[in-house]
Amino acid sequence: MALTKEQIERRKQEAVELVKQKARQSGLAAIVPVPLFDMGTDYKLMTEIEDDINEIFGVTSEELKDNNDSMKTRLAIMVTSGAGEFIAKQTTKVVLKQLQNRNKRTKVGPISVGTVVTHGTSAVVSYTLMRKLGMDHIEKVVKYLDNQTVI
Repeated sequence: MALTKEQIERRKQEAVELVKQKARQSGLAAIVPVPLFDMGTDYKLMTEIEDDINEIFGVTSEELKDNNDSMKTRLAIMVTSGAGEFIAKQTTKVVLKQLQNRNKRTKVGPISVGTVVTHGTSAVVSYTLMRKLGMDHIEKVVKYLDNQTVI
């Protein structure tokens, strides 16, 4: 079924809102200090996001064919989810050392500054990559539909 440009644009806006919602969920999951929670949530969201976008536009994955780009992004999300905390800890060591040199006290109540920075960094990375996965897929679908447009 061919769509008009207006229909494509309305569906694109709906899909963008969906992507923002899924990216927020991914970012929030990275904040939770439960081992593998972030990775499990990202896996669930990744399996849903492209199917949900396809449903909004009324297309199937078979119609779109090439999934190489989305697979690269999915791999990046899984790597950052699994290794995100480790990477964030390593990058925040320098920041924490500077904070310790300025102020010997790095604890704020029961939560250390390092924990907040680490999980905050992981959340930003998870949000950004999940948003990229969704937005890339939206562009792919819109490009496909633009070739099918009648009006």
